[in-house]
Amino acid sequence: MRLYHPRQDHWSEHFRLNGAQIIPLTEIGEATLQLLDLNGSDRLLLRRALVKAARYPCVEALAYLRE
Repeated sequence: MRLYHPRQDHWSEHFRLNGAQIIPLTEIGEATLQLLDLNGSDRLLLRRALVKAARYPCVEALAYLRE
């Protein structure tokens, strides 16, 4: 299984956000999520803190996620 490629793939086709958690939508998303441990406990703690501070996702990321 290949991994998500940010220059070739659209993020929103392979993932979605649920608060601070990244949810895979495809096998590519699942493989990428697991290999990079994108929902590891440390990463979720950081993202939750950023969500609480209204700093995640940032405006630029929101625009990218809607592509």
